[in-house]
Amino acid sequence: MFIYGADFFLLRPGLALLALGLLITLPLSAGPITLGPLGLSLYWMLFGVTLSVLGLQSFYLGCIVQVLHDYTGKATRRWLTAFSYTRTVIACAVLFLVGIALGAGLVNEYIRDGLRLSLSGTHGVYLAVTGLLLVMASFMTFGATLLVHAAALRGPASNRRGHDR
Repeated sequence: MFIYGADFFLLRPGLALLALGLLITLPLSAGPITLGPLGLSLYWMLFGVTLSVLGLQSFYLGCIVQVLHDYTGKATRRWLTAFSYTRTVIACAVLFLVGIALGAGLVNEYIRDGLRLSLSGTHGVYLAVTGLLLVMASFMTFGATLLVHAAALRGPASNRRGHDR
């Protein structure tokens, strides 16, 4: 029963998890936040990263499933346009480099402090976690782009038009 509706269980829930994860993670990039009695710290940020990664991966799996089960060619054309190869690869490379740059400060601090990491009083940890999220998201997006294009080649013959974008 669930097999034929896999995209239903992956696309929208994945986007919802991604949005919730980013809503938690991105504001914490600058450091801990206190909202009344609630203190949001690194643990909340890691929870947000987890939701973001889970949501992004679910969304990408939903896109791939739609391409594999698309007999009209409509969804395939939509996802091939959304995951235009050259544009997506460039965007992934930029996100990857930004993520590495955000994590570099923490690596420098780690080396400077004699291979010890003090988590108290440093906002570099929060930026590094955001950087790791960007690295993971860029790699997942690159992989999803490759899979969408490969699935379009293996899908029904009517879906192959527009693959060269």
